[in-house]
Amino acid sequence: MNRQDILLREYEVCQQDNNARGFHYNALFAIFMSVNMALLGWVLYSMGTGIVLANKTGQWLVYNGHNINWLVLVSVLGLAAIFLLVIVRVLLNRMAHLVRVNHHRMREIETQLGMGKNLITHFLDEAKKAKYKEGNIPTRLREHYPPPREGRNVAPLMFNVLIGLWVVVIVIAWLPLIIKGISLLLQGA
Repeated sequence: MNRQDILLREYEVCQQDNNARGFHYNALFAIFMSVNMALLGWVLYSMGTGIVLANKTGQWLVYNGHNINWLVLVSVLGLAAIFLLVIVRVLLNRMAHLVRVNHHRMREIETQLGMGKNLITHFLDEAKKAKYKEGNIPTRLREHYPPPREGRNVAPLMFNVLIGLWVVVIVIAWLPLIIKGISLLLQGA
């Protein structure tokens, strides 16, 4: 096996790894966000209507904002969800970093083998960083490959929104107890 065959095999391995990581990234993101949104919706619905559970004696109890058990349940669920959101975000960032490492290695292999596909994309990305000025890109490339669009990764925004929602839910769950405590303090004063 000569050096060119080894580089082509490494290139294929990088592509396969990126495909697998992309699938796992999307699957983990979709599953975790769906479960998190369902749990958040259930907690918000239960906060408005209360939740009916049976205790050890068979009596049915309605937990709502005035019951300390319900407040603890919402707080534990919220803090666990926030903790898991942070952990999943770290894992997804690690996956994205490894994909970038693979892309960098693929560009090196393309340079060594004289392949051009991703080199043009990389060149355009670098030109975008330089504000895509007229003189940065040859006219032929500019005409055939328009500049990439501005955009952001949606995942960090979604994670921040969900963490914020969980914090708001925890505060809202404790709000009736806090208001009651403040009113008792004001009556006693």
